[in-house]
Formats: sequence, structure tokens, C-alpha cells
Amino acid sequence: MRYGDDFIILADNAVELGKIRINVIEFLKHDLRLDINCRHDIIIKANRGLKFLGVVIYPWNRWLSRRNNKRLRLRINLGNLSSYSGLIKQYEPDKLTEINYLAKELLNDI
Repeated sequence: MRYGDDFIILADNAVELGKIRINVIEFLKHDLRLDINCRHDIIIKANRGLKFLGVVIYPWNRWLSRRNNKRLRLRINLGNLSSYSGLIKQYEPDKLTEINYLAKELLNDI
């Protein structure tokens, strides 16, 4: 999975993933003259949850990260309500009632 310069590589086992990792690093370094940020170059089991672009992805579901959940509640206003509603619908549909409540509060404040 790739978005801009961020990407995730999935494999069935750590040995296969290690081989892929070496090939990717070589390709980026020699062909594209790019370096991997060592801080973000990690291998973890999918069951622990992969943090990617503000979403925590599990094999069985995905949720907004705590940070994005907190930012959503602090920054929501009438101008960005539809954007945040879209995020909630996509990643945490069980919280739509909460967003609808926040929207009603915002409308009542007008």
C-alpha cells in the first residue's frame, strides 16, 4: 500500500519480508537516490496494528488513531464537518451518532 512517499509492505513471514525490505532499500537508494527514514522502517505483526496515515489498521478492522480522534473533536466546525463526517463513516461508523450530536450543537450555536 502506498500514499505519496509512505508505504506498507505485507508478507506471509518475516524471512520473506526481510528479503523484500533489502530489495526495496537497494532500489530506492540506487535507482531513485532516496533513503529510508530508519525511525519509520519497522517490521511488526499485523495483529499489533499498523499505524498508517492517521489510521490504525488491523487484519479485522481499522480505526482512526487516538491522535486523529482527539484532533477531530478539537477542530470540528461547520466548515470541515463534512470532511470529518466522511472520516468517521469510513473508519468508525459506530461513532456517527456522536458526530451528528456535535453537528447539531454547532448548528445551534449559529
